[in-house]
Amino acid sequence: MRWMNSIWVFALVTFVCPSAWGEDKNADRAARVQSADNLKAIGKAFHAYAGWQLSGKDPPKEAQDHPLPAHAIYSKDGKTPLLSWRVEILRQLGHEALYKEFKLDEPWDSEHNKKLIAKMPKVYAGPGAPEKITEEGKTYYQVFTGEQPETGVMPSMFPLPSKDFPIVLMCWKLITDGTSNTILAVEAKEPVIWTKPDDLKLPADEKKIPAVGGLFKNGFHVLFCDGDVLFYRPDPPADTMRALITPSGAEPVDRKELVPKTD
Repeated sequence: MRWMNSIWVFALVTFVCPSAWGEDKNADRAARVQSADNLKAIGKAFHAYAGWQLSGKDPPKEAQDHPLPAHAIYSKDGKTPLLSWRVEILRQLGHEALYKEFKLDEPWDSEHNKKLIAKMPKVYAGPGAPEKITEEGKTYYQVFTGEQPETGVMPSMFPLPSKDFPIVLMCWKLITDGTSNTILAVEAKEPVIWTKPDDLKLPADEKKIPAVGGLFKNGFHVLFCDGDVLFYRPDPPADTMRALITPSGAEPVDRKELVPKTD
């Protein structure tokens, strides 16, 4: 009867395992499609916020000077970040009622606002992420922030205020590299509480970038300012990513360096 057991083991390995592998691969593909759709929705919300209703086209003249939201909702004196940009664009995402529940002059973890963490919209939930992450109100969708230089190019679409420089609100006309060549948001490596003004801060060392790609093993999604979403390799060259993060650096970019080696 041992040979019969061997046949059954062989059959399980031959037929069951490929099926399970196929199901996992299909689930991963479905999660990737959902995550890309989430980022596209976030992109459209940014567009609506800044007076640009259509993706895939240049922003209309009347929207060129329209400010985008800062990386955070700040206190009245402009010194303290209180709530994330993810709260600021809730109305454009169709969650006006939730937006109105927030006390915008209080921090994300105030007695009132922290109760709203559990109400995270599905668009911020990471497909395929551990259930605990979603239950904790954490998201992988983040933007790049960076210190403002005294002169020269802004580090990203979301420059940070400093002692000498106040909050700078970017607008479409400042993206001289082109909206299709400038990153708006990405899937970060580590999730953060969605209401907290916590994002990917660029390090001073220009040869480094913050960790990205926490949802999928073979890459991560990038949302560009024109609303397009692309899937990049999990270990992108820092200089290429930096070139895409700056809105007006005029750096040459080889997109081939970012294409995943395998799907």
